[in-house]
Amino acid sequence: MGDKTEKRNNLLRDEYISYLLRLFANEDNRMNKLEGKITQLIAQSGLIISIITFIIPLFYDSLKCISIGPKILLGATFLVTVILLCISIFYASKIFNIKKFKYSDCSEETVRKGHKKMPEFKKEYIDDLIFSIKRNRGLNNTKGSILLKSNKLFAFGIYFLVALTIELLIVSFFI
Repeated sequence: MGDKTEKRNNLLRDEYISYLLRLFANEDNRMNKLEGKITQLIAQSGLIISIITFIIPLFYDSLKCISIGPKILLGATFLVTVILLCISIFYASKIFNIKKFKYSDCSEETVRKGHKKMPEFKKEYIDDLIFSIKRNRGLNNTKGSILLKSNKLFAFGIYFLVALTIELLIVSFFI
């Protein structure tokens, strides 16, 4: 009877390990996706800032002859656009702080303990996986929050860019 129970417990531990390895892999994939999206956001923000600073001088002649009120409006919109996009880049780049985001993995200490029986080792392995999954999920949630905030800042920057474009068109063609 005891032998059957031990085999059943061993099979159950193997299933736990398989399940936990899948969860661990999911968190690892999630981390890679979050970092990829944030990298894209940083690159897009930088590209848009470059385009803005390239296009503004093209309107220089049109802007020389307008009154101070529209110039202030254009300048303020330009400044807010660039500031929002720069803050988006700054905020998003926080996820690359290696000291803040220390991901967990199973510990080699588990092997070094020299477990005499396989069930002891599997229990320790399961504990390592549970700890790693919990910690990594928390770090990924933090990175996800950073991504959401950066994305909002980026979106507001784009809205202001659209407003700037409309303002420039109005100034160029109607004033």
